[in-house]
Amino acid sequence: MGEWLGKEAKWAGVLVTLAAMLGAGWPGDAQADRYVFVLRHGGRLVGELLNPEERPRKTYRVKTDGGVEITLDASQVETRTYLRPEKIEYERIRPRYPDTVAGQWELAEWCRQHHLAAERERHLERIVQLDPDHAPARRALGYGWIDGQWKTQEQFMKEQGYVWYESSWRTPQEVKLKEAEKKRKEAEGQWNRRLALWRRWLNGPRAGMAVENIRTIRDPNAVTALTEALRAESANDQRR
Repeated sequence: MGEWLGKEAKWAGVLVTLAAMLGAGWPGDAQADRYVFVLRHGGRLVGELLNPEERPRKTYRVKTDGGVEITLDASQVETRTYLRPEKIEYERIRPRYPDTVAGQWELAEWCRQHHLAAERERHLERIVQLDPDHAPARRALGYGWIDGQWKTQEQFMKEQGYVWYESSWRTPQEVKLKEAEKKRKEAEGQWNRRLALWRRWLNGPRAGMAVENIRTIRDPNAVTALTEALRAESANDQRR
């Protein structure tokens, strides 16, 4: 049985490859949604899903760009990812642009206009490789001209001794203080919960244990919780 499944997986990969090769020969339907199907045993297929409403999912009926239809068992598919029309168009036009500063800049601008951020960044980085002093590409990548060098904000701030903490740049001293404050608040919260529990015990068979627990408190972080507990007890006494 295991050997048969292994052969089935291998044949599925062959069929997918064949479908992709055949599909490259004919124009596809530009309006249909496309998906990338990654197979568990290797290989990938790009095409239109013909049975999107199938529940529960048992098979994937896929139509390639060239009109070739192939059926995959659901167990053969690792992931299915929607392929934006802009991404399809990008893959189609990308080979047309030369590997020059001008060509890569033009393609990066096309990506910007079509909201393909990751692809745009790749082409901007290629421009910087070809021309390290290309100012528009540097600035688009987040660089600034500082002290005679191109530097990102991250590089500059780290050189100044700052660290990235809670969505902003801070000095190590600020981080240390904030961490201490965070720990103090966590400890105070724990004491609030403990004292609330012990106060409830005061009216029952565990009253002695509650009194002993409160009497042995030595943690400075318990001061706020103790103050609040005493205030609450005083208010209760006045109402009685």
